[in-house]
Amino acid sequence: MDALHERLRTVWQQHRAEVLERLRLIERAVAASSTAELGEMLRSDARRSAHMLGGALAIEIRDKVSEANDAVSKIREIKNQLKERST
Repeated sequence: MDALHERLRTVWQQHRAEVLERLRLIERAVAASSTAELGEMLRSDARRSAHMLGGALAIEIRDKVSEANDAVSKIREIKNQLKERST
């Protein structure tokens, strides 16, 4: 788990400013929409930022699910080997 945390920390450090800027842009769009001041450019930029953040999150989740599936496969393999040895 330490390797995972280190990887996430590295990714966060590399992309922190960009992610925070995208979140601020989305926050501005949300605030503007409640006052009917949301222009097409801000709406478009916020939509693009939300899409990019969602895509980045989906990639990380996909990678973690793949790693978990690999771990489960290895556990099953070990269990089967142990079962065969005991019979």
